[in-house]
Amino acid sequence: MSVPTWRRELSKADYMYQTYRLNVRIGEIVVNGPKKYRENYGDHLIKTCLQALEESQIANSVYVSKNMGRADYEVRRMALRHMIGRVHNISTSFKLYKDLVKKCDGHDPIKLRDEEQEVGERCAYIVSLIKGIVESDKKKLKGIK
Repeated sequence: MSVPTWRRELSKADYMYQTYRLNVRIGEIVVNGPKKYRENYGDHLIKTCLQALEESQIANSVYVSKNMGRADYEVRRMALRHMIGRVHNISTSFKLYKDLVKKCDGHDPIKLRDEEQEVGERCAYIVSLIKGIVESDKKKLKGIK
């Protein structure tokens, strides 16, 4: 018997899926944006998104258990910390990218604002998920060797 969607808990790996979705969305926006900013700002955004996704996969590859060693814990913790930094950079870089695009003729300011808000909210949500994972790991692994 399946569980109704409204009763399901958030997946422990939801931060990975949300980062994947952010990658897709950033790619769509950059590809459909002005070409003159794509090479510098757009490529940077896409690469940073891919790096954040890579960090999420590294962190997720470390199985959390009471028997895990300090080194494994540090690998996971550092991957999550790097991911937080990259997601913050995505948000900031996207804002800068959109500020430059606003200066181009023919771009709908409402659409630009909505995209800024969407990406900013996605980034904030991902960071909150990651911080939740970090706190959960700390509670699970009190007194790790």
